[in-house]
Amino acid sequence: ASRYKGLSKVGMVGMCWGAKVTFLAGASTGLLDCVASCHGSILSKEDAEALNIPTCMLNSKDEPESYRTEMKPILDAKPFAAQNVFMDFPTMHHGWMGTRGTGADTDFTVE
Repeated sequence: ASRYKGLSKVGMVGMCWGAKVTFLAGASTGLLDCVASCHGSILSKEDAEALNIPTCMLNSKDEPESYRTEMKPILDAKPFAAQNVFMDFPTMHHGWMGTRGTGADTDFTVE
């Protein structure tokens, strides 16, 4: 039986500060099936440790190095690690998937 009318899986996507909300929701057992963050802000290794479901992290060139050095190893050690997606977009600026994504300095053909 579905938790949500007509749906068998439910995920959540957060951009910037919304990424923190998705990670907090992903730490709550049974609420969601996966979470995703796009150019996430204010995330910590504690957020990665508490996560109980697969995640997708899409990072711009402006996200902290700690996402790669601290969070990624934690996520890679999770039992669901094979389902995780962790990608860096080295030419994209913070906000490229949201309201800042249409600037003249954004070259989507590169990424």
